Amino acid sequence: MDKLIKIKSLKRNKLNTIVRFVKYCFIVFLFIVITVIIRVFIVEIYNVPTLSMGKTIKPGDYILVNKLQYRSVFPIKGEVSWFGIFGRKDKGLNVKKRRFKYNEYTERGDIICFYLKETSDILLVKRCIGVPGDSIQFGKERIIINNKNYSIGFDDNKLQDYTIVKRPLPEEYIRMGKVVIPKQNLEVKLNLLNYTFYAHLIKKYEDDCITIKNQCIYINNKRSDKYIFKHNYYFVMGDNRALSIDSRHFGPIPQSAIIGAATHVLFSWSKNNPFFISRIFKKIQ
Repeated sequence: MDKLIKIKSLKRNKLNTIVRFVKYCFIVFLFIVITVIIRVFIVEIYNVPTLSMGKTIKPGDYILVNKLQYRSVFPIKGEVSWFGIFGRKDKGLNVKKRRFKYNEYTERGDIICFYLKETSDILLVKRCIGVPGDSIQFGKERIIINNKNYSIGFDDNKLQDYTIVKRPLPEEYIRMGKVVIPKQNLEVKLNLLNYTFYAHLIKKYEDDCITIKNQCIYINNKRSDKYIFKHNYYFVMGDNRALSIDSRHFGPIPQSAIIGAATHVLFSWSKNNPFFISRIFKKIQ
């Protein structure tokens, strides 16, 4: 009888051990799922290594990016990193293959985070100064957006420290006069002066072929002097314009490239100053 009771007790203890193990596995699994959901759909932490945003966001800042402000995102394969909860270096994104549901539009003055094709492994943080439908005109010392002046001076020598490709401001931008930042379903007039500004977007993001033959513009091998854009675009600049590579160099960015808004500095850490107490959970404006 005692032997039978002992056997039953051992079986019960073994069953309890299995149940506890399953519970622990479920808790770990649930933690991973919740962590991934938060990082991909709600908020994520990124480290900013450059000076392009000046005093607004400093090198070494770890910023909170609100991904719900503009849209909910369904990621593609390779976007989710399972390690490094407090920051990561993404492998790269193909914005065309992602599925989006936009909640609201980016507003002028917002500080946004985005990826570009040529810098797909680097998160870029800039301030939006031009929204779809705004007029823009380039000058040697300024940019005029909706009749508001922005200084555009920069030092090419200092830009060499950046890890993204340096691209000088095309002379065509200065000669073309006033143009409109593309808006979804907006028809724009094309000519030889604004060709560089619009052709870059049409080729790269609109999936159409545009060329010049005998001083005439051809879209998908058909002569045309107008184009209807399929997407919304935004013009962005760094607050530290002397040390920023931005839309002056790579042009307006498509709405699909934006992953969220930079809202707060969680904390700041650098070699020169290990910890900035004054920047803990500082709101970004």
